[in-house]
Amino acid sequence: KEIITAEPVEDIDLLKDVFSQRLGSNVSIVNKVRGERAKIQSLAITNAEIGLATRLASRSGMAARLEAVRELVQLDDAPSRMECFDISHTMGEATVASCVVFNAEGALKSDYRRFNIEGITPGDDYAAMRQALSRRYTRLLKEQRDLPDILFIDGGKGQISVALDVMRELQLDSVQVVGVS
Repeated sequence: KEIITAEPVEDIDLLKDVFSQRLGSNVSIVNKVRGERAKIQSLAITNAEIGLATRLASRSGMAARLEAVRELVQLDDAPSRMECFDISHTMGEATVASCVVFNAEGALKSDYRRFNIEGITPGDDYAAMRQALSRRYTRLLKEQRDLPDILFIDGGKGQISVALDVMRELQLDSVQVVGVS
């Protein structure tokens, strides 16, 4: 039996002994990669380096964007968490609210949420926004989870007014509400 590794193993004799005992036969460990495997290994290393460089550049770019948001919204510190809400529907039916979340590293997809809106007049975006925000922040408060520094609302004065009402009702004075229209 032969095991091929991409990198040298520090205690190769111990590893050989463990594998030999498990398999019940002698095992040799080879760490010389040649031919097609060497090409694959080289490609994997190049891809990892490019991925790391891209991720680091994205983080520094995100820091610059957060600083720009801080200045625009006139906050003392750059926001550490932002949530964005949008209401969509099909001809007034099947109303859905979407929540996307960002932190200092970028999109926080694990915290994205979608709310099926029910019990409202079809096409009433204000009622839909009220329901989505109430459901989201009541739950975050109940579970003592992180609240956003900034809440972006896709909409104008009416949607902003609804968002501010919900924030007041839930006593969330620390959340800055910003409308995007």
